[in-house]
Amino acid sequence: MKIFKNYELTLINQNATILEALNQINSFPDNFLSRFMLFVKSDNESIIGSLTDGDIRRALTKNKDLHIKVSKICNKNFTYAFYT
Repeated sequence: MKIFKNYELTLINQNATILEALNQINSFPDNFLSRFMLFVKSDNESIIGSLTDGDIRRALTKNKDLHIKVSKICNKNFTYAFYT
């Protein structure tokens, strides 16, 4: 699956803005498995949340500011699984 082969494409730093997240999501290939989701990482490389296009839309309808940091709007109570 492409998400595991190119998982780096789905990572974004917590200090990135909504605009940077949108640009990253828009750069995904059409056949990319995780096309509308990013994982927010801290400066020490740990995953602190998930960020979907829906999270971005909700933030924009409330704040209308493309320069909000993704750490402010990501879902920090997300579910994940480990694959071996």
